[in-house]
Amino acid sequence: MQTIPKTYYPPRNWQDFENLILDVAKYKIEGDFDKYGREGQSQNGVDIWGRDKQYRSIGVQCKYKKRSSATTKKLTTEITKTTIDSEILNAEAFKINLDKFIISTTTFRDANLQNHLIDVNDDRHKQSKFQVEIWFWETIEEEISRHTEIAYLYYTEVLKSLNLYNRDVHIISLLYKSLFRPAFTTRFNCENDCGNFIQAISDSQQAFITGKLYDRQNTLIGSSFSSENFSSASLRDGAKEIIKMLQEIRDYTTLQLAQGEIIQGQDFIRIPNDGKLGISDTLNKRRTEVFKTFNAMNKEVGTPELEITLT
Repeated sequence: MQTIPKTYYPPRNWQDFENLILDVAKYKIEGDFDKYGREGQSQNGVDIWGRDKQYRSIGVQCKYKKRSSATTKKLTTEITKTTIDSEILNAEAFKINLDKFIISTTTFRDANLQNHLIDVNDDRHKQSKFQVEIWFWETIEEEISRHTEIAYLYYTEVLKSLNLYNRDVHIISLLYKSLFRPAFTTRFNCENDCGNFIQAISDSQQAFITGKLYDRQNTLIGSSFSSENFSSASLRDGAKEIIKMLQEIRDYTTLQLAQGEIIQGQDFIRIPNDGKLGISDTLNKRRTEVFKTFNAMNKEVGTPELEITLT
């Protein structure tokens, strides 16, 4: 694995910052996370929500305001003790009980804010309330440097300027992002929206075909080159096989939905004959086959493997 930079500039707009934090959360916490709601909807102080491996409920607030130049020539956002207290109060009203609340910010580490948070968490612990973390910009930088795929998704130009750019790594980094999402990391019987599942599979398939990855609101969240631009035939063949497998997953799921074997509820799906038909097992197995093929490609490129278990 190549050495990548340790210092990065914060994104230039809040949308990119929120996308970056979503990816950082997935890697740093190792869980299933997604944006909560959409612009204009009430979010009660939570921009990103998910659960970690222990099924703990975690909310993340992305603090991005108009920034000013800092002495280090970076751009930063200033937050205060009052900001922290206000965001905690907002998160208390979140519809799902939180086990942890994280404030992510482009502010640099500040001992005064850290000391304030120590006092706040001591008091909250005595009251059996959720604990609070702050991800300062240095914390976020450390995660970017630790995970090459994040650096390629958001800082391609930095890598190019340092002659560290590798097209294969760039392509596979986007494909990694397209597969490291709830539609692939959640056992099918735990899905809550079959339509979203099919759409996510389709979006991932299109990422392999076009090099463009979109979210549920059809917003572009990552781009590189199509998988046809891999440097080796084995990588191109692996991508073609995954495109085929994703189509089979889409077709199979759509057929079961049309035949009434998958029933969509308001906030969940029901599979009445799952024990007999093995629909969940089939979809879990097929997605696991996608991971195996993709990890063979990761091994060739030298990038980290997807560590997901659906069995």
